[in-house]
Amino acid sequence: MAEVQVISRLDFSGGVNASTSPLIVGEKQVLRINNMLLDLTGALYTRDGAVTLDSGQFGTTAVLTLYDLVKNDGSVFHLAVRRSASGQFLNHRGAGMPWPQLGTFRGRR
Repeated sequence: MAEVQVISRLDFSGGVNASTSPLIVGEKQVLRINNMLLDLTGALYTRDGAVTLDSGQFGTTAVLTLYDLVKNDGSVFHLAVRRSASGQFLNHRGAGMPWPQLGTFRGRR
């Protein structure tokens, strides 16, 4: 049985190598990282956790994305695309509860 050899690396200044073969990753590169950030000096550090910005209204199965629309006059509209059992909707979040619905998205046929 072959013995496993542990190799420690401290310098990741080569960045992420998105090649298709793990055999051609350089000494100062990583093939894949999860929940880590790579800074310009080659250091890896843990990514901050997720922050809940808002919660969807009753019946929401997923909030797909959050947007801020900034108009020319500087006013900001906080938008959300959410999914429920009856479809996908564009809502104006933060403008009351439930979020006012601005539009719907049609499914593919």
